[in-house]
Amino acid sequence: MLEQNKITDHNKYDLTSIDDLPKIRGQPKLHKIDTPMRIVTCSRDTITSPISQFIFRIIKELRTTLSGVVCNTSNFIKIIANVKLNQDEHLASLDIQDLYTNIPVNKAIDIILKRLDESNKLDNLPFTKTDINELLILALKNNYFQFSGKFYK
Repeated sequence: MLEQNKITDHNKYDLTSIDDLPKIRGQPKLHKIDTPMRIVTCSRDTITSPISQFIFRIIKELRTTLSGVVCNTSNFIKIIANVKLNQDEHLASLDIQDLYTNIPVNKAIDIILKRLDESNKLDNLPFTKTDINELLILALKNNYFQFSGKFYK
């Protein structure tokens, strides 16, 4: 992309300046019996984070084109604050086990590219659909971590 003048030398430096590897840690599930551990991969400030942040800045506005998007708990509380339930209705909270590890990455990338096309956002960017696809693949398919000296993907 640098050779095609789509990014500057400064952008290239920003996108490639971190070489730390993701680490794994356990987070206790205090609300569960026997306190099992939730495995969390810490990817902040690691080798793929600059690319992830870069691509997120491009696609984040697409959330406004979707119905039913909840960005965080505060947003969810605001959405349901005025929901009126009938006597025979109930509001339930569900925990989906391993949600993020079960998202089909190729399908997610296809949906993002389709939404970008529909939004005409690519018209205002120096990047092609192929460029965005490559950045998404770098960000979403290079999830790995190091644990006890071994690498896992």
